[in-house]
Amino acid sequence: MSLHSKFLLFTLGIFLFVTFEARAINKSKILELTEQIEYYPLSKYLDILEDPTGKLRVKDILQPYWQGKFKKRGERKLNFGYSKSTFWARLKVTNRTKEQHVWLLSHHYYLQDEVELFREVEKGLWISSKTGDTYPFSSREIEARPFTFKIKPSLDSTYYVKIKGTANQMDLTLSSPVRFAKDQTKDNYILGLFFGLVLSMIFYNAFIFFSTRDLSYLFYVLHVSSYGLGLSLYQGFGQRFLFQNFPLMSNNGITVLIGLMGFFLYLFTIKFLKLKEEMPKTYRLFTALSILCLSLVPSAFIFDYSFNLTFQSINGFTFTIVILIVGFYRLFNYRPAIYFCLAFVSTLVGAIIMGLMTTGVLPPIFIVKQAPIIGNALELILLSLGLADKFKLIKEQAYEKETEAKRVLKNHAVSLHKRVLEKTSELKKEKDALKILLEETSKQKKSRDQLLGSLGQGYLTFNSNGVIEEGTTKVTEQLLETDLLKDSPEGLKIWDILFRDQEEKNRSFKSWVRNVFEGKILFKDLKQLAPKTFEGTHNKYIELEFRPIFKDDEGEILKIDKLILIASDKSKELELKNQLEIDKEKTDFVSSCLGNPAEFVDLLDDTYLILDDYYEEREKKPEILFRKFHTLKARFSQYGLRRITQLLNNIETTISNSNYDSLKNDINKFETQLKAFLKENRLIVEAANRFLAEEGSTVQISDIINNTDGYKIDKNYMKLLMKNYLLTDIKKKFEKYRPLISELASKQGKKIDLKIYGDEIKVDEKKYSDFIKNTIHLFRNMVDHGIETEKERVSLTKSEVGKIEIDFRLKSDSFVVKFFDDGSGINPESIKGKLIEKGLKKKEELEEVNQQSLVEMIFTPGFSTKEELTDVSGRGVGLDAVKTEVEKLGGSISVHSRIGEGTLFIVELPLLN
Repeated sequence: MSLHSKFLLFTLGIFLFVTFEARAINKSKILELTEQIEYYPLSKYLDILEDPTGKLRVKDILQPYWQGKFKKRGERKLNFGYSKSTFWARLKVTNRTKEQHVWLLSHHYYLQDEVELFREVEKGLWISSKTGDTYPFSSREIEARPFTFKIKPSLDSTYYVKIKGTANQMDLTLSSPVRFAKDQTKDNYILGLFFGLVLSMIFYNAFIFFSTRDLSYLFYVLHVSSYGLGLSLYQGFGQRFLFQNFPLMSNNGITVLIGLMGFFLYLFTIKFLKLKEEMPKTYRLFTALSILCLSLVPSAFIFDYSFNLTFQSINGFTFTIVILIVGFYRLFNYRPAIYFCLAFVSTLVGAIIMGLMTTGVLPPIFIVKQAPIIGNALELILLSLGLADKFKLIKEQAYEKETEAKRVLKNHAVSLHKRVLEKTSELKKEKDALKILLEETSKQKKSRDQLLGSLGQGYLTFNSNGVIEEGTTKVTEQLLETDLLKDSPEGLKIWDILFRDQEEKNRSFKSWVRNVFEGKILFKDLKQLAPKTFEGTHNKYIELEFRPIFKDDEGEILKIDKLILIASDKSKELELKNQLEIDKEKTDFVSSCLGNPAEFVDLLDDTYLILDDYYEEREKKPEILFRKFHTLKARFSQYGLRRITQLLNNIETTISNSNYDSLKNDINKFETQLKAFLKENRLIVEAANRFLAEEGSTVQISDIINNTDGYKIDKNYMKLLMKNYLLTDIKKKFEKYRPLISELASKQGKKIDLKIYGDEIKVDEKKYSDFIKNTIHLFRNMVDHGIETEKERVSLTKSEVGKIEIDFRLKSDSFVVKFFDDGSGINPESIKGKLIEKGLKKKEELEEVNQQSLVEMIFTPGFSTKEELTDVSGRGVGLDAVKTEVEKLGGSISVHSRIGEGTLFIVELPLLN
C-alpha cells in the first residue's frame, strides 16, 4: 500500500471517530432510577431544544425532524438569560426499581413565568400540567416553593418540560417524596432563621426609631422590610405563604420592592454617613440616584419585565460601585463607616462565592450554597451595629460637649455671683420704674379700648365654666346686644349671650368650650369648629374670633387658662362685597350681551312668549312648561344674571311641586325683576337691538328663502346669497358656549378644553335655533356629571385638563353632530338604581334590559343622578329636552359610554334648507 493510500485511510478513520464521538457527546444520558438513590440533579440527563417562534406543540416536537434538533448542554444549571424563545427539555428515564413509586420532578427557579410538563399516559396520548409564577399558587400539583410535578416512570419513559418567560433558567431535580420533604424542611429551617433575623432587625430598629426619632433607623427599617419581601419572592416564600393568589407580585412586585429597597438604602446612606453635611456634591448625586431607584416603582407597571430586569441590573451595578467608594472614603474621618463597608463587602463576597459555585470553581457544599444568605445576614447585623455605634458616637460627642460646658460654667460661677449682686441693686431701681410703667399701661389700655370701639371691634374673656370676666369693653355690649356689666350670682355665661334662644347651638358651643379647656385636641384644630358669626336682631354681620390665653405655671405645658372672644362688625365690608358681586354681574352681562346681541334679543323674545302662554300650559302640559323654564334658566345663566336665574329656579320648584297657586306670584316676581333689570340696563339692550338692524328694515332669513318670488330675487342669485350670506355655518353657533363651559368648570374645580371642528354646514339657523338653545343642557351635563375635578383626573392618571369635542360631518341630505367628553362615563347600574329610586321604572321592568338600553334611559323625562338640587343641574329635564327638539326636527340622538373613558352623544339631523 502506497504512502498516499495510508494517509487517506488515516484521515478517513479520524473523520469517522470525530463524527461518532460528536454524536455520542450530543446525546444526553438516560436517567436510570435505582433503589439506593433518592435524589437526582437532571441537567446532565436533559436534551434541549430552543423554539424562537414559541409556536411548537408537543405533537410537533415528537416528529423525527424536531427530535433530531434536541441538543445536550453541559452546564450544571441551564441559564438561558433574557430570551423571548420557548425552551423544551427532553428527559428519558429507565426505572430499575422493584416497585414503580411516585417521584417528584421539581423546577427550582422560582421566578420562571411558565413551566409545563408533558407526560404520555398511553401510546400517542400526551397530557400536560402547567404552572409558573404568572399563575395562581393553586395551579401547582404540590404546595411547595419549587414548581413540582408528580410522575410515575414505567420501565422506559420520556418526559418533556417546556419553559417560557422573560428570564429563563432550567434547574430540574427528581427526588422521592421522602427526600423532597427532607430537603424542603431543611431549606425552610435555614431560610426561616434568616427571615427571623430580618424581622428581629425590623422590630428592634423600629423600636429605637420611635424612641430617638432618628431617620437613619426609619430608612434602615424600610430598606430591610423591602429587602425581606423581595428576597421572599426570589426564594419562593412570597408565592408560598404571602401572595398565593396574587401572581402579579412575582414580576411587577419584585421590581417595585427592588426599587424601594434601593431608594431607602440610598436615603439610609445619606443619613448614616452624614453626606448632606460632609459631602454636599455626593449628597446631590445620591439624591438623584435614589430618585432613579424610585422610578422602578412606576416602571414596573409601565414597561415589560425584560426592560425592568435590565433597569434593575444597571441600578444594582451602579449602586454597588458608588456605595463602596463613598463608604471607604468616609472610613478616614467617620468611625461608624467601618461597619457600613464591612456590611456591603460581606454581601459582595457572598455573591462572588455563589458565582464561583455556579461556574464550577467551588464545590456545592452547604456553606458555599448558602453564601449569599450568610452574606446578607452579616450585612443586616453589621448595619444595625453601625447604627448602634453611630448612636454611641453621638453620645460620646455630647458627653465631651457637656464636660466642656461644665468647665466653662465653673469658670463663670465666681464672676456670675458678683454680677448677681450688681443686678440685685439694679432690679430694685427697675421695680420702681415698673410701677410707673404699669400706671402708664392702664392709661394705654383705656385708649386702646376706645380705639377698638372706633374700629368696630370689641373683646371679652371667659373661663372654662363659660363665665365672662371683668374688662369687657362697651363696644362689645353694643355688638352682642347685651348688658355684660349687670350683676349675676353665677356670672354671665358666654353661650347664653351668643345663643340665648338657640338650644341646639347653645349645647354644641358648650361642648366645644369643654373640649378646648380639656386640651386633648390642639386648639388650632378645634378653632375650625368654633362659631364664626353672631346672629343679632339689628341685621348686622358680626364676625367672631377666639384666641387662647395659656397658663405659665411650671410643669404645665401650653395649658389653656382663658379664651378671648374678639367681635368685629363686618356689616359694611359684607355690603361692599355684595355690591362688588352685583357690579361684576353687570360687567359680565354687558360683555356677554354685546358679544352675542342676536342671542340676547332672541332670549327676550322667547321669554315673553313663554310668559304669555304659561297660564294655558300650567295644568294641561306642566312637563313642557317646566322644560321651557329650565331651558330659560340655563340661557339666562350664560349672561351671569344670578338674581334672575334664582327666580327662575324658584319657578321650577313651584311647578315641580304642582303648587299652581304660588306660580302666579313667582312669575310676577320674575317679571318685575326682569323689567327692573331691563330698565336699569336700557342702553345696553337698545345697543343690542341697533346692532342687529335699523328699525323697520329687519327681514328674517327664512322669509327670504321661502318667498324668493315675492322679493323678486333671481334663483341663481338666491343660491349665491344662501351659500355666502343668508345661510350660517352651524358650527359657529356653538362658539357661544365657550364662556359658559369655562364658568361652570371653574366653579367646580375643573379645567376643560372645548374643541369645535368638522365640515362647514350652512343652514337657516332659525329652523335649528331651538335645538341649538337646548344643547346647553348637553354641555351642562358633560361639565357637571362627566368631566372629573383636576385632583380626581390626576389620581386616575388622566390629563388634569378635561376634553369636550364637537365634530360636525355633512352627508348628502343630513348632517351628524358628535358631542364627546373624556370624563367618568355613565354607569348603567347607577342609572338603573336611580330609575327605581325616583319611581320612573319598576325593578321588574329593568331585569331583562341590557347595558346599552339602560344608558339610553338618561333621556327619560324627570331622570337625574344628581343627589342635590343646584342652579346647574338636578332637575332631570335637560337631556329629555334635547331629545324632544331633535325629534321635532325629524332627527335622532343616541348615546354611547364607557366607564372611566368618557361619553359620546351622536345627533343626526336632516338638512332643512
